[in-house]
Amino acid sequence: MEMFAGEVVLRDPRDVAYHLELFEFFKKRAVRGDDATRLLRMIAQEFLREGE
Repeated sequence: MEMFAGEVVLRDPRDVAYHLELFEFFKKRAVRGDDATRLLRMIAQEFLREGE
């Protein structure tokens, strides 16, 4: 599994199962397509307003 600060190798089946479940958790809640575009635009607008 690639990380920001390197790489982690999981060998214990429990660890693998945990990370697969975690991935599915985030995958089910992910924002995609036009919804993702709208969300990112909204965040960008808020960020720019804070800088004023």
